[in-house]
Amino acid sequence: MRDKSRTGKLISIQDLIQFYKNHTLAGKIVKKYDVLAEWPKIVGEKIAAEASAEKIENKVLKVSVLNSAWRQELTFRKREILEKINTYFGEEIVKDIQFR
Repeated sequence: MRDKSRTGKLISIQDLIQFYKNHTLAGKIVKKYDVLAEWPKIVGEKIAAEASAEKIENKVLKVSVLNSAWRQELTFRKREILEKINTYFGEEIVKDIQFR
């Protein structure tokens, strides 16, 4: 007898991974690491050469900056960077950024 709950549709691995990231606690943790991995794409190579995303704790991204001039510049651009990150992932993953 056939199982009526199965639709016979194939799901791509990419869709499966996205479902996992969106609907499981472990997936939400993985998304935090995606922010770190995608940092250069999100902010651009120029900023990524001067500042590196280190970790996320309680939706606060910790970013290590090479010098105080860049730290000040990035502090001025914090809202813009926050918007880029959250837009890139389509949800609020980061609420604040600390540049150090």
